[in-house]
Amino acid sequence: MFNPVNTLVIDMPDKPPQTELTTTVDSYDLAILSALEENAGMSTIELSSIVHLSRTAVVRRINNLRNRGLIGYSTVEIDWKKLGFSVSAYVRVAAPSKTSFELLDKLLERPEVLTVSVILGSGLMMMEVIAVDSTHLHQFLTWLQDLADSETNIVLKRHKSRIRVRDRLRMLDRILSEPDERLI
Repeated sequence: MFNPVNTLVIDMPDKPPQTELTTTVDSYDLAILSALEENAGMSTIELSSIVHLSRTAVVRRINNLRNRGLIGYSTVEIDWKKLGFSVSAYVRVAAPSKTSFELLDKLLERPEVLTVSVILGSGLMMMEVIAVDSTHLHQFLTWLQDLADSETNIVLKRHKSRIRVRDRLRMLDRILSEPDERLI
């Protein structure tokens, strides 16, 4: 049985780093965020033993973090490869601004499209897409070429950062508080 007390160590500093990003959270909030980042399905009883607060206090803090928009509700991360979608790609799309909303609607209706982000820079939108194989991806891209110009990058391997929320905020605090000598 999973025992989070033995497997998850949460460092409880006196206070969180002080950037604009963290002024709305305290060390208990950061400990809760760190634990949930490690295991979003953790029960509030498990969380309370890790952060050394009562279950009621943990529930109140989680609700507060949700109400302030700092966290959403837990979601499931699907392994599309195990479901038979062996190809994953990022597709940058450029379309005339007059048709961009129509295009967005069409893209979001396609089963291959997981996400669409509106971007600055080269292109207008960036999509994350999945396909069963390269033939399936080609069929999707052929459909797309009638609607917009695109550029495709196939994902060979995906890596997820191991930097946890507390450490990331500390690093950002240090980076943002030091003047950049190159800009002076």
